[in-house]
Amino acid sequence: MQEGLASYLPEDKQDVYNNGRFANDNQISEIKRRIKAYTPWTFLAHVLYKQHLTTGQGNLNWIYKDASLEKTAYISPLAETTKNNPLAQFFRNYFIYSDQPTYKFYDFAIQLVWICLSIGLLLFFSRAQPLNQEVILVLALFGGLLFLQVFEGGKSRYLIQFIPQILVIAALGLDRLKEMPNLKFFPLKPNKTA
Repeated sequence: MQEGLASYLPEDKQDVYNNGRFANDNQISEIKRRIKAYTPWTFLAHVLYKQHLTTGQGNLNWIYKDASLEKTAYISPLAETTKNNPLAQFFRNYFIYSDQPTYKFYDFAIQLVWICLSIGLLLFFSRAQPLNQEVILVLALFGGLLFLQVFEGGKSRYLIQFIPQILVIAALGLDRLKEMPNLKFFPLKPNKTA
């Protein structure tokens, strides 16, 4: 978007951030240009890309950086009192600050959890006729995804508000694994010979 807005300015001002690119005339011109360039295929690509950005990350787009690198003037008083605490620093480096090299372990593990939840969702929707109570969950989840697709979306962190529905639907889907006779992971009956 910013590159498109910069194209309405002289070349010598395009690299300066606060150069007037956000003027209403430039924004209206850019919106008209982008709408004119839309075709059904580019719109479909846009919708699929936005859906991927919304649902593609298991870490829910956690983007906290080291507090000393944040631009905001406010830093939590708790961060100041725990800055020398090794346990607090461990949690910050492994689970909170996404710019630390150790964060990749959490990021990988949570992505595996997200894949398991996705498998549960696929298994849930493999049943032809869900129960009435399940339909309410499905409508809540699809309504939320549709809302994100139309209005916000584009960031996985917006899914946090729909985690209860996702967890319940995925759990119901994973529960169907024991109904599959060829899978030996979940025995249907206890072993009577023991």
